[in-house]
Amino acid sequence: MKPYDIHPDAEDEYYDAVRRHAEFSRKTGLKCIEEFEAALQRIREFPEMGSPAEDDALFRVFHFRTLPYGIVYSYDGEKIYVVAMAHHSREKGYWKNRG
Repeated sequence: MKPYDIHPDAEDEYYDAVRRHAEFSRKTGLKCIEEFEAALQRIREFPEMGSPAEDDALFRVFHFRTLPYGIVYSYDGEKIYVVAMAHHSREKGYWKNRG
């Protein structure tokens, strides 16, 4: 598996999402954690499987299976850099200055 780093803002988005879902129910909070971990594992195994993010060749996005989020990341052939855990309703490209 490829090594990775997570931008501090992406980490904050992750914790905020887990917290919001956990406020709804413990089960959905756990589901958010599971989805993130499963997506990150797939990205680490197959870093080029994500779709190009908003016509930007530098970034890719891997969408969660059941929740409205995607992990936005770049991959330089050696390491993965997670720049956002973007909710589908967020403004497109808000994370681009993180790269």
